[in-house]
Amino acid sequence: MNRFLATLDAFTLDALTLDGRSVLIALKTCLALVLGLAIALRLDWKPSFGAILIVVLQTPALGATYKKGMLYIAGTLSGAGAGLAMVALFAHDRIAFILAMALVTGFGVYRLQGSPNAYAWLIFIVTSMLVGFFSAQDASSAFGTAVMRTSTICLAVVITFLVHGILWPIRAGPVFERQLHGFLDGCRDLLSLTRRALTGDALDTDAVSKAETAQINALAALRDTLDAAAGDTERFRRYHASYENLVRQLHDLLLAILAVHAGIRSRRDAQAEKSLSTGSAALETVEGEMAELVRDLARPRDGTIEPGTSDARTGARIDRLETIHTAFAALLDEEIREVAAQVQKLHTSLATLEDPGKDAAPISAPAPEPFSLTSVKMRKAASGSLVVLLLGWVFIQTQWPMGLQLSMVFASIAIGLGAMVPLVLVARQLLRSLIIGVAIAAPLYFGIMPRINQYEQLIPWLCVALFPLLYLISSRPQIKIQALFSAIFVIALLSLDEESQSYSFSSFVNMWIGLAGGFGGALAVFGLFSSVVPEREFSKQVRSFFGGSGQFLRRLEASVPGAAGAAISGTGRARWQGILKQLKTWSSAINYKRVPGNNPHKTQALIESIERMALRLDSVEPIRQQSRGALEEPLAKLLDRFYDACVESFQLIGHSLADLTPIPVLPDTSSLVREFESRVDQIRDSAVDDEEARASALHVLRAAAHVQLLAGELNDCRDKANALDWKAWNQNWL
Repeated sequence: MNRFLATLDAFTLDALTLDGRSVLIALKTCLALVLGLAIALRLDWKPSFGAILIVVLQTPALGATYKKGMLYIAGTLSGAGAGLAMVALFAHDRIAFILAMALVTGFGVYRLQGSPNAYAWLIFIVTSMLVGFFSAQDASSAFGTAVMRTSTICLAVVITFLVHGILWPIRAGPVFERQLHGFLDGCRDLLSLTRRALTGDALDTDAVSKAETAQINALAALRDTLDAAAGDTERFRRYHASYENLVRQLHDLLLAILAVHAGIRSRRDAQAEKSLSTGSAALETVEGEMAELVRDLARPRDGTIEPGTSDARTGARIDRLETIHTAFAALLDEEIREVAAQVQKLHTSLATLEDPGKDAAPISAPAPEPFSLTSVKMRKAASGSLVVLLLGWVFIQTQWPMGLQLSMVFASIAIGLGAMVPLVLVARQLLRSLIIGVAIAAPLYFGIMPRINQYEQLIPWLCVALFPLLYLISSRPQIKIQALFSAIFVIALLSLDEESQSYSFSSFVNMWIGLAGGFGGALAVFGLFSSVVPEREFSKQVRSFFGGSGQFLRRLEASVPGAAGAAISGTGRARWQGILKQLKTWSSAINYKRVPGNNPHKTQALIESIERMALRLDSVEPIRQQSRGALEEPLAKLLDRFYDACVESFQLIGHSLADLTPIPVLPDTSSLVREFESRVDQIRDSAVDDEEARASALHVLRAAAHVQLLAGELNDCRDKANALDWKAWNQNWL
């Protein structure tokens, strides 16, 4: 039997396509539903609690299911305790009770934001609302409701763990290994595309952009899969810190490759062509080293095999002054050397990832955000409390109908989701799920259930009805929320928790109104008291990038090159990555039909221009460190003047975007660039016979190319930003 399971497991992991794996996951969830519903009904527990949990715990990997299940239990236990406390303290006064529940909700929303255990806090909010409001009419039932909720949840978690853990488990460890192999292959392909551009082939911008996007998405998937692998694979749990550092190095490698490509794309002119053949040869050497790095994945990682050396590691450098004809070539040389250095780091890291004698330092957690009554976290917490107060007032006016009790529970889900992601991004999926859920539940409720004698007979029909939704949850991430909540609504609308079967049209409609009221009420309140519009949020993130970039350069100029500058650069990099992620998120949610002239191609062009600018800013500190001793005082002052002009340009762009006016011509830096280049030529000519002077001249040449590219990216950002009609985007949209 074990041999059969192992064989089938290998077939599942290696031979099945993505759709086949989704079918397998959905079938296992259906089996867990059969077991969970049958046991809960036999024990006379509330089966809908467990059924919803089993659907929610469906994840692509066993480790993610384990983690989500434990967080669900933690949130359920703590939420049940909080709900019991509120009922015990304030059940005698409805207004005091609603105020207390609003405060509990606000506390949960505040703690949820930025927490590594955000899902536990979401379940805390939902469970506290469920225990509190389901016991509002009869306070004596609160303890029974809490016990029933926690017992059913614990049973469902155990069943889900057993089904997904025993029957052909899909572990995240092997998935991570395949993703790691694919990411390195993707980096090598990206280098190949870049090298072909250096040899004079036409630059396939679309292919490169798609490859860059694929690598960025693959890196994000690597991080998620590693977290799941730590839950279901022993070696990833034991060496989790080492693998986290490896993923961080992969991120640095990708940035280095993107920097090479951005530099080449920015300087396709006659001057740049002189250095292309030399750069192509060096990049081809690094490509070979990348192939060796992929082969390293199959070797032991316990430190028993030393990372070898090859000609690629020594041949990737082109540091002879006689091969450097231009400033562009000097910078290209430095960027290719940075790629080679990152590849060498990965060779070393892979060889010792699982060395028992080596303890990798864990990545430090970000500093906690200081408490502030005006912070975004506090505003979201206050909005959540406001939703509870307004819907609670409806409860008082309508004498606590069952449908509205249910709406309070589902409103808490919307509140929690709104704290995790902007509701405007998922509102359509939530509203569609209300329609899909009732469309599936109605035939079961009015067509199947009247013809059966026991709820147990409904289980096969329910699994058949839910299977397409379960399949979509795994196979279509873009509509995962829609499919998930559709399944949840189907289970909730069937009234499986009733002691006896009843088929009342008014009861069914009241239940659906309760579900719709929860989400609809929360969305309406957030819509009234929030001005979140994708177009405005996109504009806000663009302004934030340019305003923050000017501040970044100011802080960097005031710091000493070295550790202090590196810390500022690291903080800036993290900030830019967050802004770029937000830009891509909001650009995908924009309704481009409102302003036809602002099409997706223009927003994508602006995002790509900002990405290249971020790469240029990321290289400011390394250039400062390398040229610190090489630049004479006149050149150093000239470089400072150039950075001052860049700061002024960033501020001008930011202010123009804030005023919704076209960005004027930026401060002229061409004269500074020309003066810098003329001085560089003098230094280069005087450094022919002096080894130390040649090294210094290379650093100066790189600084000159950096100045040229930064000035070019600034003007490109201005042109791309002016191509959009910001005023039309920022008007009021109802």
